[in-house]
Amino acid sequence: MILQTYLLHNKPCCCLTAGMEPRIFAQSTITQYLHDTGFRISPDNSVQPFYLSETAAFFNAEKKREEMGIILPFTDVQPLISFAADPNMDRGDAVRELYRLFTMLLDAHTAGAMSDPFFRTAMAAPLCLLRDTASHDLIILPPRLVQRCTLAAPKTALTHHYPYMHPDGERAPLPRAAYFLLSALSYRCLTAKAPFNAAAIPFADMDGEHPEKQDTKVQQHNAEGISGTAEQLVQNIRDGVYIPIGFRCPRLVKEVQMLINEGLALTTQQTAQTIPSGCEQLCAYRSTASPLFYTDIPHAADTSNTANSAAALATSTEQVSQKQLTAFIQTERKRINRKRFLARNAGKLTAAAAGIIILIAAAIGIIRTLNKPPETAGLSPEAVVQGFYTAVGALDQARVTAYTKNKAGSEYEGLLVHLFVTSKMREAYERKKIYYNPHEFLEICTAVHSQQHVQPPASADTEPERYKTAVIAALNGGSIYGLSQLSISPAAEENSFDVSFYYWVPLFSSEKTAALLDESEEFLTARSFFPLQVLQYRDRVHVIQAAGNFFIGKIEPVERTVLVESSTALIEQTQLPPEQQPEYLRVSSKNYT
Repeated sequence: MILQTYLLHNKPCCCLTAGMEPRIFAQSTITQYLHDTGFRISPDNSVQPFYLSETAAFFNAEKKREEMGIILPFTDVQPLISFAADPNMDRGDAVRELYRLFTMLLDAHTAGAMSDPFFRTAMAAPLCLLRDTASHDLIILPPRLVQRCTLAAPKTALTHHYPYMHPDGERAPLPRAAYFLLSALSYRCLTAKAPFNAAAIPFADMDGEHPEKQDTKVQQHNAEGISGTAEQLVQNIRDGVYIPIGFRCPRLVKEVQMLINEGLALTTQQTAQTIPSGCEQLCAYRSTASPLFYTDIPHAADTSNTANSAAALATSTEQVSQKQLTAFIQTERKRINRKRFLARNAGKLTAAAAGIIILIAAAIGIIRTLNKPPETAGLSPEAVVQGFYTAVGALDQARVTAYTKNKAGSEYEGLLVHLFVTSKMREAYERKKIYYNPHEFLEICTAVHSQQHVQPPASADTEPERYKTAVIAALNGGSIYGLSQLSISPAAEENSFDVSFYYWVPLFSSEKTAALLDESEEFLTARSFFPLQVLQYRDRVHVIQAAGNFFIGKIEPVERTVLVESSTALIEQTQLPPEQQPEYLRVSSKNYT
């Protein structure tokens, strides 16, 4: 969970964990959201804005490293996701409290206390919604900040973010996103479980079937504990892979069951009028005048608060509901599997032929994987070194690990993991290129320079600034990463090599980061710069032999010299005549990785 309590000045302090070490945190884009507004909504519907401005470093005992946290001005708060599964609270009271808090949120948005963009982002960041356990206030943390912190912790995002967020994220219509979030939180509140999981097999790990009634593939899936991926979870949401609330809570009134199931079922055709009314109808059950549970079910007295009584209720209804649930799962699993299978194999002549091809290909792939030699098999020591640095320039962290032993590439791997995760997350959400290699950047500069000759500026004084603005606009929010001028030469020692190159990294210098923290939001939004440093690297690389194959056993840093500390300085140097440009700019495209 991204909310943690630490001791600060010998006092307990609640903070939002960023999941980053101080250096990486200071150079990341998350600092842009520290100035965003949060809101506190009281039971009397008064709305008070607040800001998070204080950060501190804490020791993460699990990861055994120091990480940054954003200090919250609250002490006793719970995310709605955690509160919804609180075992110490009666399920009926918990649901009514959830609907009361959500009503406060909807009323504040309707009254104009928060903007549509803020509310839209909040619906796509479920962990930004907190409950003050003392005052029963609703607290909305800055959603963009919470999103970045959540996505920096993939395990937390998989269990506490994606299952409750509409799969279209911030692109979903506001009423649709709000209805989905409220329905998912209602489901968790009533069952203490998320409605969706990331299992590749529909309904696996959902406790819907007895183990002896599950097929072999499902049993193997459950035994291996496969957690899946965010992409698979989103696919499950779109396909409606969840157990309807009525099977888990048979005592829940039918009207509430229908409203929750409609909110979760994206495959159901719904009009723009029925969606907001669904939110309103669910929130109407915040009043005790509207019963949530039936009271006339045999052996179903008020048993929803303890584990023992819940087990007794499950036993009393098992003979009737278990057969229906098993039949439902089997029917839906066949439907979803058939749908996915046909989508994957629409161009095949027959489904049977396609299935055989897939099984054969999978078997061959498994055999090849089991018998696959190391990636460095058959490579010379120099080819191993070449391949390692090529992988560094391509953000290929798997290949970097495969080419080294004894954690020889640890200096590069930490930055590679951070940049790889950042690029994949941003590419998935922003749907654009994030990092350009140095050669692509220089091609952009050349194109911009040629365009300016076609359309000269009004005065010579405005040409550098116009050129800089055009280059940054052409990058479209991206930056530069890669290696250039890579040179590998044998050293005096056997199987050792001297390696030199220019390293382009999309990070701010520490001085630039400190200056940005003091700048206004308008200045940061204008984007007249982007994170970049160019460094001269020299390494002494030692290659070892293991099981007949060569690997990099040790890398000794020889030189780490900063040549360019900002994007502004780099762009200025690209405007110089070719003969006056620094060496790292005067290289051919073949020297880029």
